[in-house]
Amino acid sequence: MSAIVDDDARVERIATGFRFTEGPVWDKRNDCFLFSDVRTHIIHRWSEADGVSTFREHSNGANGNTFDPQGRLITCEPRKSLRRNEDGTFESEGDDPMAGARCVTRTEHDGRIVPLATHFDGGRFSSPNDVVCLANGDVIFTDPAFGLRHADGSVTPRETPFNGVYRVGTDGSVSVVAGDIETPNGLVVTDDGSRILIADTRHHVVRAYPLDGTDASGRGRIFADLTYEGSAGHPDGMKLDVEGNLYIAAGTDEGIWVYDRDGVLLGFIAIPERPANCAWGDPDWQTLYVTAQTSVYRVRLNVSGQAMNPGTPS
Repeated sequence: MSAIVDDDARVERIATGFRFTEGPVWDKRNDCFLFSDVRTHIIHRWSEADGVSTFREHSNGANGNTFDPQGRLITCEPRKSLRRNEDGTFESEGDDPMAGARCVTRTEHDGRIVPLATHFDGGRFSSPNDVVCLANGDVIFTDPAFGLRHADGSVTPRETPFNGVYRVGTDGSVSVVAGDIETPNGLVVTDDGSRILIADTRHHVVRAYPLDGTDASGRGRIFADLTYEGSAGHPDGMKLDVEGNLYIAAGTDEGIWVYDRDGVLLGFIAIPERPANCAWGDPDWQTLYVTAQTSVYRVRLNVSGQAMNPGTPS
């Protein structure tokens, strides 16, 4: 692991006081970092000069974020924003309790929020979770059922027949990338665009599928098994570096799990809190930013991250 991270590398907490941080992404155009606080429905902005500020309120439980090639923010919005009443109860913001939720959106440069994908074959998505954008502008996102279960134990019925991974073309078309994963979560695409790696959280594995423009259901294989000396990771957000190593936030005390390009466990990057996601940042793309429960951390590495928009598959 010394080729990846120094033994004495400093893990710095850059922000804290949140309820559950997710969706980390570096904004190269504005030299700042964005991340979601899922449970407060806020997307935050952090910069070295200004610290933390609010980027967007009422974000519908915003989870995964990325940027498209034009520098517009793409966001997974799994559930309607709630308003807390004086008696401690919650109710939906606005007249329609589901308006704006269970979709993937794009934030335009003028601040307008445009829905990119809301339905597949007439059914509303369950709870879009994490997202990547390809070099040609196509968007790929995971849609588990996590957000359909509510704090009071009730469950909103699913409108699509499976927990899917979907691709949104630049023409607005929506197609299935894979539909045979029980709990699809984080995802990455290889540099050449030939494969997609998808976290299957409940089964403690990352699965690899061909990415060839067709439904790859049934053609996946286990790329990485997140079990180690009695610990079982729940793979969530993931990123690749320029050498093809995979960094996985798995919600465990070990921190970030690191695997080589063949799926062999190399070791761990210790984080003070259990991490949920990670992203590359800084101008040289050599700092790993980690969202972990109540805080956000960063650590300098000896390797650079994969380009934000990987290669476009045929």
